[in-house]
Amino acid sequence: MSKSQRHVKALQALRDKGSSFVEDYCTFRNRELWEVRCKGCGTIIRKMLPIEELSVKRIVRGVTLIQERLALACLANYREVLIAFDDGSKHVTPMCVECATTRLQDKDLLEAVYTADLEQWKREGAGVSEVDARRKPNRVAKVAEQIRGNE
Repeated sequence: MSKSQRHVKALQALRDKGSSFVEDYCTFRNRELWEVRCKGCGTIIRKMLPIEELSVKRIVRGVTLIQERLALACLANYREVLIAFDDGSKHVTPMCVECATTRLQDKDLLEAVYTADLEQWKREGAGVSEVDARRKPNRVAKVAEQIRGNE
C-alpha cells in the first residue's frame, strides 16, 4: 500500500470514528513559517511573536513608530512526540499537550500524524525517501516539551 493510500485510509478511519484531524497544519507568510497547529485538534501550538527586547522605538515627525522583531515561539501547550516505528526507527513531531498525551494511543491517528508530516515535507520541497514512506508507526515512545538528539 502506498503512502498516499495509507494516508487516505487512516483519515477515513478517523472520520468514521468522528475524530478530528488537521492535514495542512503549517501556515506560511512570505515563505516564512508563521504558525503551527496541532494535527490532532487544530489548536495553535507555535506562532510568530514579537520579542520586546529587540523592538526599536522611534519618533518620526511627531509620530511614534515601533519596529518589532518576531520569532517563532512554542506556546505553553506545545509538546514534541517521539514516534517509534516497526523497523526500530524514530521520528519527532509537534502536537498539543492534550492530543499528545491522550489521543495518540489511537493507531489511526498515529498513522495520520506521520503521513501528514510526510505530506508537509513534500510541500516544502524536501525529499521523502522510500524508507520514510514505507515504515509504519507503532507507538509513542516519548512526549516532552522538547526532544533533542537520538533519544
